[in-house]
Amino acid sequence: MYRATPSRAHAVRTHGVGERRFAMDADTRWRCAIVVVMAAWLLPGLALARWGDGLIASVGSTSEVMNTAFVDCWTDDPPDTLDPGYLKDVAWSEARCDPDEHGRRHTVVAGIHNAYPSYTTQVGFTLRNEGTEHEQILSVDVNAPSELDIEVSRSLTGWILGPGGSVDGTVAVHVTCAASQSAFYPFTVALQMAPAQNGTIGFWRAWDKHGTFSRNQIAAWLLRINADSRWLGPTTIDGMEATLRAAAGGSAQERFLGHYLATRLNLCGGLLMGPGVHDVTGVDPGNYLGLPNPANATLHEIINAIESKHGTGPTRSQYLLMKDVCDALNNREI
Repeated sequence: MYRATPSRAHAVRTHGVGERRFAMDADTRWRCAIVVVMAAWLLPGLALARWGDGLIASVGSTSEVMNTAFVDCWTDDPPDTLDPGYLKDVAWSEARCDPDEHGRRHTVVAGIHNAYPSYTTQVGFTLRNEGTEHEQILSVDVNAPSELDIEVSRSLTGWILGPGGSVDGTVAVHVTCAASQSAFYPFTVALQMAPAQNGTIGFWRAWDKHGTFSRNQIAAWLLRINADSRWLGPTTIDGMEATLRAAAGGSAQERFLGHYLATRLNLCGGLLMGPGVHDVTGVDPGNYLGLPNPANATLHEIINAIESKHGTGPTRSQYLLMKDVCDALNNREI
């Protein structure tokens, strides 16, 4: 878990699943654990706003170019309801989405009123990309008073929202025993976002120049790909670079393998997301891949279909067709 520093507020950045700092003895942890679980997709920048008679934390964006916005938010403990997990109504929580001067809702404002140690609540929200370009999460930043501990349960680093794409987030809060009775406590969470990058073979060939991913990250992904794929076997950075070089003007099979390797790396690195669907009918009108629904195929279905063609002796045109499918995926054209 992330634990608040002794100061009034702290800032934490997480770049991956399971990165935690926790400095709490077992007895304290058992008696008054607090968890802030953020399955969240937020925007850059933090701001504080005055709301009612207390200071409300906000989750917001300072970016003028990003078009991802909060379109809804809620809590599980509005006023005049039983506190979650208790047969009493003492504390309560509130949240709202605040539009900026352009009408974009880049801020979720939330707070716990009349708090007490061991109180829990959840704040949920929906985030949607209302622009025309893909946008990507760079990191999650969390701030909270020292009475709160925070855990980001799911890494969103690299997560991409396409135009019209949306995600639901939940921030779960459990107040520690250090909290004052009947106090107000805010919490803030912000997501750093940027225009999404296309994971082309050129992008992966230049991995060491733009430094988006480290050598160790890529090496670990190559080992995973090697264990999972019958087509691909570069288990080193050198092998990856050789495969990508050969794709630039090589044989039909070499060109396919380079683009397919980029697709698999994009999935590992989050530049392509598994849950989305893709229409491959424009690239594979005859459904050579044998997809059950080629107009709405998931990335995993496409990969499994490509893997099923190993050992079947594809023709030159079939290799190029698979190359074109991967190239379209890598450029987010389908």
